[in-house]
Formats: sequence, C-alpha cells, structure tokens
Amino acid sequence: MVHGAFAYSLEAHTRRHGPRGYSDWSPYKPWLRDEFCFRCVYCLMRERWYPSGHVAFGVDHLRPRAHAPDRASDYENLVYACQDCNALKGDARGVPDPCDSPYGAHLRIRQDGVIAGLSAVGQWLIDALRLNRATLLESRRRHIRLIDYLESRPADLTLKSLLREILSYPEVLPNLAALRPPAGNVRPNGIRDSFFERRRRGDLDQTY
Repeated sequence: MVHGAFAYSLEAHTRRHGPRGYSDWSPYKPWLRDEFCFRCVYCLMRERWYPSGHVAFGVDHLRPRAHAPDRASDYENLVYACQDCNALKGDARGVPDPCDSPYGAHLRIRQDGVIAGLSAVGQWLIDALRLNRATLLESRRRHIRLIDYLESRPADLTLKSLLREILSYPEVLPNLAALRPPAGNVRPNGIRDSFFERRRRGDLDQTY
C-alpha cells in the first residue's frame, strides 16, 4: 500500500481560512500554503521536496483568469500548486474544485508511482496536467522507495530522523495572525488551527 503522503483525500476539502479584499492574488499565497498543507493540490509534491521550497509553488486559479477575470482575487477560486502543474494547466477549463469534488474519487497513486485515473475526470486531470510526466514520476518513485525503506527500519535512530525530516512541515510556517487582509477574514477561527499556531502551542505533529 502506498504511503499516506501519496494519497489523495477521499473527502472534499473544507476551507479553514477566508481572507478577503486583496486586489492581487499573490498576497493570498501564505494563506493557501497553510490551507493546502504546503503541497500541490494536483500532484501532491511537497515544498520540503524542492530545493527552493515554497518558491517553487504559487497561487493557481481553478477558473482561469482568462475566463473568469472577476474571480482573479476570489479566495474560493484559488488553490496551492507547484509551478509546473500551474503552468501545464494554463487556461484549461473544467478543473474540479477539491472543495466540491475530492480528488481521491478521481485519482490514485499506485505503489510504482504512477497516478491512475479512477474516473473520466481523473483521466482528464492526468492528461491535462501531465501528472505522469517523466521528471515527476521519477521523483515520486524515488520518494516512495525511500520512505518505504526508512519505515522498514524503525529501530535505526539515524534513519528515523531522516524519515522525520522528509515528512516534516516546513521549518518556517506562515504567521497568519500577523496578516491583515483589506476586507477582513470571514473565517477567523481558522487561524487558531493554522500550522504556525499549532507549532507554537506544541500540539503540531512532527510529520504528516
């Protein structure tokens, strides 16, 4: 069975944050990093696995700006994605909102690293975003093999530490409480459950 780090959710995502009023979409990035757990919603690759960290990720529009300019700065239309998936998606229409349709109903990552389509929507996502592109597939296979190897040797403290490093949260987490969206935050309670606040309280797991 493939590791949970490579499992799409079977439940629709419920947004925890609701910042409003930014005239541009880029200031939403720290909110989206926390919202989508520091990984690309499409390929599940994590910031920790990129040399440049969050620089390799950005804000993506579910409904492209070319087709829905009025939603360019609408938080409900934004997700977190790696730059490669974002670029490949381009202005494609019909990308499902993970808050409405869980990606686990459409996609599954096999033990060999290949993403399989479970529905017509899933196969469309694979084709449109090239989710099995060679570089991504190679990286996914490498991480699956490495994680499986490290987990098979729990008594080795050095390997256990390496596994924790691979699956841990970014060292620097966004402090959302310090941000001031121009039109406020319609879900202020989400800040308490942000990863920054949970780490500060000491109740954030070391890995995910």
